[in-house]
Amino acid sequence: MNQEGKRSFFTTMAVLVLTASLAIMCGEDKKDPDTPDAGTDAGTDAGTDVPFTCDVGTRDGPAGNTDGQPSSGGITYSVRTPVDYDPTVGFPLIMVYAPAGATEITTETWTGLTSGAVAAGFIIAYADHLSPSSLENIERLAVIPAEIADLWCVDTAKIYVTGHSDGGSTTTIVAMYEDMMDHRPAAIAPSAAGVDANYFTSFGSCPPSIPVMIMHSSNDTLFPDFGLDARDYWVDCNGCDTTPAQTLPDGCLQYTGCVDEVEVLYCEGTGSHGTWPPLNESVIDFFSTY
Repeated sequence: MNQEGKRSFFTTMAVLVLTASLAIMCGEDKKDPDTPDAGTDAGTDAGTDVPFTCDVGTRDGPAGNTDGQPSSGGITYSVRTPVDYDPTVGFPLIMVYAPAGATEITTETWTGLTSGAVAAGFIIAYADHLSPSSLENIERLAVIPAEIADLWCVDTAKIYVTGHSDGGSTTTIVAMYEDMMDHRPAAIAPSAAGVDANYFTSFGSCPPSIPVMIMHSSNDTLFPDFGLDARDYWVDCNGCDTTPAQTLPDGCLQYTGCVDEVEVLYCEGTGSHGTWPPLNESVIDFFSTY
């Protein structure tokens, strides 16, 4: 993406983020309730069962619940580990980015993702909100998974990203920039993202293929039809069949035939913009697939 395209992309993004923030303030999105050894990146090649490991003594992130952890970009985040967490064994990581007006703690409570994620063997982390209105802000959010992997034993080939509204926009954009994150996500699941066809077009060439689960409501009046735009973009960029292969039991449309055996799921709900979709089990199953 050239510099002119970046300026256009983030100028428009700033306008939409301001709109989202104002809507939240008015109640629409009000919430209910030097680097250590990077580990042995084995297991990333097809057909190998060699696990990702970390050397003894190189990961001092504690097991259990950690709150208020500061990132290098000044953003606090929380980390939750499975009960069997071992600092020498690589665990998959789910990174959750917050919507406007939310903290890492309120996002955890609101989404309800933690119990299912840790039960499925994931480390899960929640970042405090930062507006995705500039590339600098998104980069500050994008470094958090790698910083978590410096403290906890994370299989860096199994990092997954999700988030709602501003968090959904951040989730989308970090996947569009191939080198935005030190370890590109293995799959993403943006919800109610404020990224539409104009943004996708202004970005330019497609990023490398990636599995995507798009969650968006038909009743989202803040970002109407943005989910459909995201579906069309990722189906095209991933080279998928344009007709869904099937409708899954959770109601999501599954697009297959994509390059690199990825898939695109389009999950259309009926809640308001400020509603986290009731698809936690599906999100965790989707990440587990990849």
